[in-house]
Amino acid sequence: HHGNPIDNADRARQVDTLRTWIDNKLAAHPTATRVVAMDVNADYESAPWQRMRRQFRDGGDDRPTHWKFGAKRLDGLFWDYDAGPNRTHDFGFVGGPYRSANFGSDHRAVAARIKLR
Repeated sequence: HHGNPIDNADRARQVDTLRTWIDNKLAAHPTATRVVAMDVNADYESAPWQRMRRQFRDGGDDRPTHWKFGAKRLDGLFWDYDAGPNRTHDFGFVGGPYRSANFGSDHRAVAARIKLR
């Protein structure tokens, strides 16, 4: 970013780039479940989170995943189609998403159990 600090407006544009990339890569599979795990590096409810939620769900879990600069939710798991609460068949999310226990990192992981077709 040319040596300048990155702010939430920059991160929101990165989310737009990511969403476009995902759409392009999966264009041939319009009903495929898409699950995106990411370190958003922005507070919950910030512009990057809102941009991701235009297309994906996040379960509304705002519990902290990072404590280095205060308790913040920086890590997320986003999904669409038949994952999470949208699941209507015997596949998709079968557990979670959930936040991991402390395992020594400055972040906690956000994960889910997924049953594939």
